[in-house]
Amino acid sequence: MDKPQLKLFNPEPVKTYNHAFDLAFQVEGSLYENGDDCIKNETEKVIVALTERVNNIFRSPEYLEAFGCYDTFEEE
Repeated sequence: MDKPQLKLFNPEPVKTYNHAFDLAFQVEGSLYENGDDCIKNETEKVIVALTERVNNIFRSPEYLEAFGCYDTFEEE
């Protein structure tokens, strides 16, 4: 999909960027010491914890603490 060329004040195409974010959340009550094992074997607990975290983010201003940007690149 081609991106639109904004040329109102600048004849050159506008640079745009792609950002990759991660979302911090915790899974309580896991039976596994290793987090990878928790993700593989306790899918329902992980999905419930993630859903609760997302719902809590929308109800409070703490979203800035919940997300981290770990990669950015200029789009072509």
